[in-house]
Amino acid sequence: MEYLVMETFESYAVLLSNDGQFVKAANLNYEVGQTVKEPILMREFYEEKEEPKVKVFRGKKVLTYASIIAAAALFILFFIGLGSRYREQQLLAESSIYIAINPEVRMDLNRNGDVIGVEGLNPDGRDLILDYEIDNPDHIVVAQNLLDRAINKGYLEEGGQVHFSIDASAEEVRALGLELRTTMTDYLEDRLSVTIEITDYNNPPEPEPEPEPEPEPETDSEHRYITLERAKEIALEYVGLSGASVEYDDAEFDIDDGLPLYEIEFEYLDVDYEFLIHAETGQILEFERDD
Repeated sequence: MEYLVMETFESYAVLLSNDGQFVKAANLNYEVGQTVKEPILMREFYEEKEEPKVKVFRGKKVLTYASIIAAAALFILFFIGLGSRYREQQLLAESSIYIAINPEVRMDLNRNGDVIGVEGLNPDGRDLILDYEIDNPDHIVVAQNLLDRAINKGYLEEGGQVHFSIDASAEEVRALGLELRTTMTDYLEDRLSVTIEITDYNNPPEPEPEPEPEPEPETDSEHRYITLERAKEIALEYVGLSGASVEYDDAEFDIDDGLPLYEIEFEYLDVDYEFLIHAETGQILEFERDD
């Protein structure tokens, strides 16, 4: 019977007989792939029909320790790589929210909308976040915490304004803007009445044009006008309210068809008064009273 050398070890070799059996034999300097006859088997077969007591090797099921270790190492490296990429994504700023009260602060958000950092952009902003730690990274919670600190430090008071400027895509600006306006308004509803303004950081609104200056009374040698305060006194004296505390709705100088005038409007005890007074002579040109 012929045998094919399958594996060799220091003291024995694994052979495959031509009838398909694996057996162990003394290693007589065999080489893998060599064909041998009459090997010295390490255990003789029993009588026919009995199972041989030589150890049968299943070649396809033999795994070396090196293969197992290599596979485990690749598995570990794969998941380490995934974890590293995940951590990088979590720490990468995808958008920012700028908060301006008088303190100016920037919140940086990752792709999940969690706050990964807060920075003060001016001295008051740095004071606002002094010793602040992010316990809950949700951007709404952090914004509420910053508003609380602004109130406690006296930066945000009744009638104040909070300006949120969002640096993100147009779609995110709309979504974050609506969320911030709704949640912050509800959060401050029972505490302070403030104005909340939302803008797109990358598309700021056009500044409002400055109002044109009101015409000033001329003071050259040809025109000597009475003062606005004198015009108010004339109006109050006319209705017998000299020295009374009234609420002025309008009090300004104007020139109508070349005529210099003072327009005086005020309210006293739910009664409205309107005057047109000549700015040169102090003469009352028109008077109306609305009870």
